[in-house]
Amino acid sequence: MLILLAGSSLAAVPFRFSQSGFNAGNKELPTGWRVWSARAEIAPRTFVDQAQSRGQPGSLAISGNGNAAAYGGWEHSVNGIEPGKWYRLVAWYRAEHLRYEPLQVVARLDWASITGEPFGPAYDGRSIGRAGQPNYAYKPNFEGEWTRLVLEAPAPEKAGSVTIQLYLANAPDATVWWDDISLEEIPSPGPRPVTIATIKYHPKETHSAAENVHQFVEVVERVVTGKTDIVLLPEVMTVAGTG
Repeated sequence: MLILLAGSSLAAVPFRFSQSGFNAGNKELPTGWRVWSARAEIAPRTFVDQAQSRGQPGSLAISGNGNAAAYGGWEHSVNGIEPGKWYRLVAWYRAEHLRYEPLQVVARLDWASITGEPFGPAYDGRSIGRAGQPNYAYKPNFEGEWTRLVLEAPAPEKAGSVTIQLYLANAPDATVWWDDISLEEIPSPGPRPVTIATIKYHPKETHSAAENVHQFVEVVERVVTGKTDIVLLPEVMTVAGTG
């Protein structure tokens, strides 16, 4: 089942895309969906699996197919996106034989610009102009065999469409099934100010990464006072001064 609603100046209907259940159509692809990988030699196996689903019959399946370098999967582009408005992506999945789920199951939104300037070489329609950078879903909610993955993000400046990207990454023995996918406009959460502190410190004549970390913790506890939400530490904090 596919639902697509988009607002206009005549009717303030919030944008919503929703699909549950998939059927293989032309070229074994569900209507509106395509498959992607950067190169043929790292393409995972993609197929519609009628034996696995959470809602309506059929799901979008991706298999590593024994290839440790496999990266890619399913994509669907939708129009009607408005810059600055907030959107929520929800995608349900179940998977088998993953080694590290947070990195191997990928759901993201890749925003495209209104003007459509090229951002890279053409490949499967990916030469459209990119608006901002992709946003990754990072909030899993495990409910039995299926996991609900959520992303809430604002559309970047000049965004006019977005591609829902559902991938499997570097999981040679794994299979992931995607179903019950939705993208909808949501109210802006409003300003969320944070207090950030940065630390400039260079350890000297230390002997290990652990000793460096210990010294940085001591500095933070000594100099960072009051309510602080985020403390930024240097990228090389574990190696600086160790010789």
